[in-house]
Amino acid sequence: MSVELKKPVQRPAETLNNTISRGRSVTVPNKSLETKLWDLLQPLARLWGLISAVVMSGAGTELAVLKYDMAPAVIVFAAVVFLLETMWVVALFVDLLGRRGDYTLGLRCWDFMRWTCARSRAPFYACVATALLFANLTLLATIAGGTLLVLAALRAAVPWSPHASHGPHAPRAGSSLLSQHDSPLPDV
Repeated sequence: MSVELKKPVQRPAETLNNTISRGRSVTVPNKSLETKLWDLLQPLARLWGLISAVVMSGAGTELAVLKYDMAPAVIVFAAVVFLLETMWVVALFVDLLGRRGDYTLGLRCWDFMRWTCARSRAPFYACVATALLFANLTLLATIAGGTLLVLAALRAAVPWSPHASHGPHAPRAGSSLLSQHDSPLPDV
């Protein structure tokens, strides 16, 4: 009885790695769980912010139907949370289309607004969440306060991310959408 040795079947990724390395062993360092979680912090905070805005608008609508006096304020706060959490999209277009080497007064004001809004979100969210949680309104308003409190905690943790260039008060605390440009712009 003879046994034939067959060449092991290589997957396309292994073949690609072997052809790229040309005989050399290429190892890609594995990311730790902590690094993976820090990488997901900014996108998670953005997604949770959108979810919180939707839940808050639902709570405001419910309060309006039930004729609570606080309903318009909850709807306005939901709109403000939505605008603050989608500000990075506007910032992306301003950075891509508006910066042509000129650093005008308007762009300086925009950068200052982005910097202050990025730093002041967590206390603002915590105050609104506390008002919703302790107002003893409806169940949906309490859930909206809880989601906003979680968002405040996520936004408070973003500046301590390892992606921040120089500590929690760095101008680019958090991950950046335009990191390939290495511009000194603050991240939203």
